[in-house]
Amino acid sequence: MTSKWVRNSKLSNRQIGKLIDCFVLVAPSSKAAKMLKINRHSADRVGNIIRTKLTQEVEVDESYFGGKKKGKRGQERQIKYLFSVS
Repeated sequence: MTSKWVRNSKLSNRQIGKLIDCFVLVAPSSKAAKMLKINRHSADRVGNIIRTKLTQEVEVDESYFGGKKKGKRGQERQIKYLFSVS
């Protein structure tokens, strides 16, 4: 048995996927429910779950990602070459 995307729901993962598609297309939940032949309240519930997952706060710490840059930078790097042709 596969795991459900939404706990305590009788909707299949395919139906929930179609509801997510409708949510992305900004279709009203009543219209999505009619398309999928499910209850409007079930569509509302899945829509609310999606909205809460999308609006959760994300904590960002001040961090520096990446290593120290190697080599000379700026004017130190500018080297002039002298070529002579005889």
